[in-house]
Amino acid sequence: MTLSPQEHVIARTLRSKRPTFMRMRLAYGMFISTRYRYLFVEIPKSGATTTKTLLWQIEGYGPEPRGSIHDRPVGDPRPSPVTVSPEVAEAALFSSSHIRFCLWRDPVRRLASAYRDKLQLGRDASPAWDFWRRKIAAAHGISDSRDITFDRFAAFVCAQHDSARDPHWMSQWRLALADHLDYDFVVRLDSYARDLSCVLDAVGVPARHRPSLDARLHASDSNLMEISEATAALIRSAYEQDYALPGRAARCR
Repeated sequence: MTLSPQEHVIARTLRSKRPTFMRMRLAYGMFISTRYRYLFVEIPKSGATTTKTLLWQIEGYGPEPRGSIHDRPVGDPRPSPVTVSPEVAEAALFSSSHIRFCLWRDPVRRLASAYRDKLQLGRDASPAWDFWRRKIAAAHGISDSRDITFDRFAAFVCAQHDSARDPHWMSQWRLALADHLDYDFVVRLDSYARDLSCVLDAVGVPARHRPSLDARLHASDSNLMEISEATAALIRSAYEQDYALPGRAARCR
């Protein structure tokens, strides 16, 4: 297989053990289906929980794992590019033998979801969120993290370098390795059932093996948040490249 210079970067990462960001994405953020021959790339806060659960069911892995569907412990049945041979990984990543798709959400609503879910509701007990609350509060000169409004949160994350951002608000372009990978489909959250149905059609999942595509798991009420036009404009500017991602792939209309 002849690889482009961008693809060679990923190919070298597959053969390296260095714990780089790209290797983390290959190991944790991707899933190769040997049954239906697709490569799925997850994007946090863009329907990842729902999609991982649906694909688990479609693949017929049995009862959902205890704990989090996001965990990838030893023995997890979902192959990633770093748990298969480099040849199999390269076929999934680069060749026409596999359908490649990722998720996408409007950056304004995605940041609203991250703020509501992680900082306000505190659904995730990880100490990482206390760390971010302290960082954001200090950046704005406030002592009480309860005073972190969405406007303050957005100003903080928009000012960050993308590589320093938490994956829940890192750019979707970077998470998707869009400088290095080509996609057949980008599943938009605002047309989720239609777009994912297109993917399942393309990879040949029979209708009888498809769960309902209408339910959303782990959804917050962030869609009800009112966002000022000034803050929305700030986010659109900081995440401008994300808006190009859906246009990089074939989408069914």
